[in-house]
Amino acid sequence: MLLQNLHFLWTFFVILLQVRSGLCKEVKFPSRTLKPPSPSDFLDKLMGRTSGYDARIRPNFKGPPVNVTCNIFINSFGSITETTMDYRLNVFLRQQWNDPRLAYKGIPRRLSGLGPLHVGLHLET
Repeated sequence: MLLQNLHFLWTFFVILLQVRSGLCKEVKFPSRTLKPPSPSDFLDKLMGRTSGYDARIRPNFKGPPVNVTCNIFINSFGSITETTMDYRLNVFLRQQWNDPRLAYKGIPRRLSGLGPLHVGLHLET
């Protein structure tokens, strides 16, 4: 009986030392589902330095002009000064065009988890 207790204590002590010294490592199993990339990772891959995209060159360079749709939505009128003819106006300016250089076939849209990409801009004049 004493020998069994000593054997149990010795085994417990050895296991405790292994856990404390880091010999027993946590095993992590790989995830079974693919996580969609974050929007910043997606944009880096789409428009990064290695993509060949140059924002200084207009879409369809040396081709037909690009159709750009512009919308201005008046959000509010602010103060109006009649003597100096100044006024304050809050607007939303929306511009939309198609740039075929940004077409990306690397990740199917249904797997990417990303919807349309929009850039917000707030102007006060």
